[in-house]
Amino acid sequence: MQPLDAHMLWMEYACVPDQPRDVLAFEGPLLLVGDGSTAAAKTEALFPGLEWLTADEVSSSDLDIARDHPDRLRFVPHPHKVTIPAMGVKTPVATVGLLWNVYDQWGKGHPMPQPLFAVPDRLKGTAAHRLGLLAPNVPAGLGENRLLAEKPFRVTPDSFLRLSALVYVDPQAKDALSVVDAWLKHFTPDPPLPAPQGDDLQQLAWSMKGYTQSLWVSEEEGWLPFLGGPAIWRKPGFRLDYVYDLRKALILLPDHPDAPEWRALVENTQGRVSAVGVPQAEDMQFEHGDAENSLTFLRSRALELMQAQRPDGSWGFDADRRDQGVFKGMDYHLLGPPDGVEVGTCARNAYEVLRYARLSGCEEAYRAGAKALERMRQFTVPRAAQVWEVPFHTPDILAAADAIDAYLEGYWYSGDPRWLAEARCWARAGLPFVYVWNAPGKPWMRYGSIPVFGATWYSWSWFGHIVQWNGLRYAYALLKLSEADRDAPPLWRQLALGITRSAMYQQSPSGKNLALWPDSYHT
Repeated sequence: MQPLDAHMLWMEYACVPDQPRDVLAFEGPLLLVGDGSTAAAKTEALFPGLEWLTADEVSSSDLDIARDHPDRLRFVPHPHKVTIPAMGVKTPVATVGLLWNVYDQWGKGHPMPQPLFAVPDRLKGTAAHRLGLLAPNVPAGLGENRLLAEKPFRVTPDSFLRLSALVYVDPQAKDALSVVDAWLKHFTPDPPLPAPQGDDLQQLAWSMKGYTQSLWVSEEEGWLPFLGGPAIWRKPGFRLDYVYDLRKALILLPDHPDAPEWRALVENTQGRVSAVGVPQAEDMQFEHGDAENSLTFLRSRALELMQAQRPDGSWGFDADRRDQGVFKGMDYHLLGPPDGVEVGTCARNAYEVLRYARLSGCEEAYRAGAKALERMRQFTVPRAAQVWEVPFHTPDILAAADAIDAYLEGYWYSGDPRWLAEARCWARAGLPFVYVWNAPGKPWMRYGSIPVFGATWYSWSWFGHIVQWNGLRYAYALLKLSEADRDAPPLWRQLALGITRSAMYQQSPSGKNLALWPDSYHT
């Protein structure tokens, strides 16, 4: 045991047997937060990748996943489901947490200490919150959500059992997220891996094989939007964003050996594409075409959103939605309360209104957007950005990304420092969804992003499942924030780079899916 600073204490539990022993359980650092003081009272609790609880919520609940789903219980989860090895509870008197190194060996040749998170402690019935580390872990024979191994773990005199962690206590901490701040202060996220094809330009060139081979159908039909997936969306066409990407590759790599193939594909499809528009992506036709057309569309969209905006500045959850796609016939009242408001129901709309305000100088649009930004300040947990399939309540990285974007647009228009401060807060709120480490043989796991702490329609779990397009939206928002904020920490750019590199490692290296990356990757 060793104090490190005013808020941190290092603890280690270890044993070396004098003869071979079969071990069913070895408890390391264990906290009973609130025992003998505040009991089970709390304002917030966090277990990155798995739980983000507010005052009256309990861990392993069915708020975001069906009660009978095998992933609903998560008090002893597989270590691969933990994005940042930290957990914490904010009580009425302090935020208390446990932080550890995921690469620490709890036994000879066995990394990944096993976390335990029960808030409140319904395992032993203590009037407190139980946070701890165990051995052996799930990969070594402990069943998920079990306290005793199903198969004994053999420990010999030439091996060991060892568990260590940092105990964090801060009476001044403003929230449970401070345990993530503390982890980042005392540990270091793994550095982003290099691009798997050599460097970023080589990766870009190789990625064009997705357009020239994997998704290409014919000169008559164009490209598939993706391989596999719902048949209702699997229709070929001449996509403006694909042509834009190919042209961008030609600009960046005009002398690449594959450039003639890219150029021929662009030229062969340019006539068909021009019939419906010009090559475009995030540039809003500033690079190819007429930006005035884009601004006209943005104005129309902003006016539509402003007309639908409520007097308090919000937009609510549409529980009467009638999906005509893959969720046709589903009852959205199951996902959340009619007209319910969360940051995720407002942020993307606010972003679109404020983006138009910034590009056009429209003061009316700014006032509408600023009203939304004020309403969004009432929230601290990112939720409700993916309510086309995910419960309204579910913590969601996309809500954090959209909120960063919205507040940045407000800041760019007005220079109001409040909006920049809020963008920083939502950047921080996205951290628990991103892996800062990777398991052996899974490089794509490093900076992979969990989309939500829950399940689609309560049934299709996302715990331990990476959905990188969500993370890429967050990464892009972080890049914009790092450019806008002169005090931005280097972490934002590191995360953005790492998330992008993770997507590269998720691209298929061969076969029919060459250069494509999946909707999700299971860790």
